[in-house]
Amino acid sequence: MDCRGPLLVLLLLVGPSPTQAQFPITNLNEQPEPMVREALATPYGRILTAQLAKSLTAAADPGCLSSNGITNDRLDERAGQLLQKWGTRTLETVLTMFDAKAYDKKFSASAGPRGAAELGRLRDDPTVKRYLALERPLRLATVLDFVVQQFDRYALLARIKIDGVSPFSTGKAELLRANPTEAIEAELEKFIAANQTSAFKRYLVLSKQASAALAGSLQQDKVLRTGPGTFFKGVEADLDAFCVDRRK
Repeated sequence: MDCRGPLLVLLLLVGPSPTQAQFPITNLNEQPEPMVREALATPYGRILTAQLAKSLTAAADPGCLSSNGITNDRLDERAGQLLQKWGTRTLETVLTMFDAKAYDKKFSASAGPRGAAELGRLRDDPTVKRYLALERPLRLATVLDFVVQQFDRYALLARIKIDGVSPFSTGKAELLRANPTEAIEAELEKFIAANQTSAFKRYLVLSKQASAALAGSLQQDKVLRTGPGTFFKGVEADLDAFCVDRRK
């Protein structure tokens, strides 16, 4: 199962406005570890963590758990640790696929040499700050979806004995309902329509240019070498510690 399809969609549809596109980083300076931590602390993140804990419990060998003193409570805790560790690695890997110098060059060409500084200043505008606050949970949900989808794909390819975590692989209605994406997108569309200050409109223009520059800085050769093991190869060692074996 090739993960390049969803990866290309995620990476090429970049943009600070989720009404235009979605990408799991605000910019190339976003730090993966705190972003993943923030995402896992959201209601959606806690629900996905609980789903992974259920999958670990169902897949783990009871005798192994007992002999190692691993209780269900500890599995819940370890599920969050696993998503934190491998989610961070996933975003770190995503960031390596961009050329920061190419981004700066392309953004300067479209927005002007002062475009980056202007975009930074506009983020302090009250209307822009409200917009970014509304938008942030959508970015975090995008991070979570990408991470758990890559985990599920790798687990399937590597024949790891564990059920899925992603709403899309499990098909569980409660997980699909928990995803805030559609509701937030609707709120953002309303916000944009109701707020047409000059500063906010200028922010959206610059953001669109930044999105195009970010997409243009993606190193296609690295994307084309991306496979199911790019993000989660080696997770078996952590799963072994949870008494989860590969399928026979």
